[in-house]
Amino acid sequence: MNNQRESDQYDIKNMEHLVSWWQNGSYELLANTKLSSIALHPERSKIAVLIASGHLQIGNSNVAKSLIYAACVDSNVRNFAKSLLITDAHYELARAFHLSGQTDKALHHIDAALASAPVIGNTPTVSNKINELAHHLSSGCQDTPNFQPTVRWLEKNANNNLLLATQILDKIDKQPLMFEKLRESFTTLLKSELLNHASQLEAFIGIQNYINHGEMLPQMHGWPISPDLAFWLISLIQKNHYDAIIEFGSGTSTIIIAQALHSKKINQNTNQTLAKHIAFEHLEKFHTKTIYELNGSQPKHNTQVILAPLTKQTFPSGSYQYYSCSQHLKDFAADLPDAPTKILVLVDGPPARTGKHARYPALPIILEHFKNSEFDLLLDDYARPDEKEIVKMWSDILEQDNRYCYTLETRKMEKDACLISIQTILAN
Repeated sequence: MNNQRESDQYDIKNMEHLVSWWQNGSYELLANTKLSSIALHPERSKIAVLIASGHLQIGNSNVAKSLIYAACVDSNVRNFAKSLLITDAHYELARAFHLSGQTDKALHHIDAALASAPVIGNTPTVSNKINELAHHLSSGCQDTPNFQPTVRWLEKNANNNLLLATQILDKIDKQPLMFEKLRESFTTLLKSELLNHASQLEAFIGIQNYINHGEMLPQMHGWPISPDLAFWLISLIQKNHYDAIIEFGSGTSTIIIAQALHSKKINQNTNQTLAKHIAFEHLEKFHTKTIYELNGSQPKHNTQVILAPLTKQTFPSGSYQYYSCSQHLKDFAADLPDAPTKILVLVDGPPARTGKHARYPALPIILEHFKNSEFDLLLDDYARPDEKEIVKMWSDILEQDNRYCYTLETRKMEKDACLISIQTILAN
């Protein structure tokens, strides 16, 4: 405990010395300060900027830049660094103009230096060197230098430092963007690695399943639905008696739903008719692939996979490229019981690249073709802003129509998901 107190006192003492050295222009002393001596100080990032100013003034620009960039990782230090660099640059220019006899320009830069003074603690820290030069100029004293080359060197050095300070400040301003790009790059790399590990694990489990049961499991990473959404989907099917299940988009989810319905039929001794299942796919390649995977070795629930190319369709909110599914849904609805039905709708297509709010038409189309029904509308990819906006648009539709009431549930998942449960209010 005593060692800790001594170390804290030593740090605080160093802080006082460093501020004093900067105020008095003792740049060599600042530059010679060891970073290890301020390691425990709570404002060590600001102190690093003070040390950097010493290096900058004696010509160690690379050391200065490294210290400042490292210190400005702490976003609270960026304004301090900007103020200190600008103050030093204006002071050096004021000194050069003063020595060259240009008092007006010197006073201008003194004012600028005073205005940009950095804050240490809660008080702007005005350096003694600036106050002394300001007093000297305001008193009318004029020193005429004996060596004009020295003046020219001072002015050139001050301008070089100002240019360097400007470059550093520009990079500090861009630092948050650089870190954001780095974060995005790291996130992409991490997702890629996780996807690879998940794919390897899926392959291993798939081999085991094939050896034990003679059947391959569908892939569940990348474009397909994620395992957490698949689990939620299976839970909904197991807990509810749906009369129909409709998918906008086909693939892994279609296989999962078919298998869940088949398992429910085997495991539950019931006379209830299981849900009719239809899936719409706009690409022939995936339509063929889904049908091929459905025709596996074990019997599956009777599922329709419809090839429904995207066509331009108009709704109150605008025009969209959506599945050509209206006639199929009309026929599908005609096969359902006349009594109020309960329908599960999985919205996992079309792809976002199709257009803005590409999945919006799902709700208005369903409401058009299925009257007096209850719906569980499950939307994948809710992590995306577009899907959040779609849910808001759907909510507006339901709130503006007094025939419906609804609840909304969201879940944090690999790609997030949103479930809207809709009830139709029947007239007496």
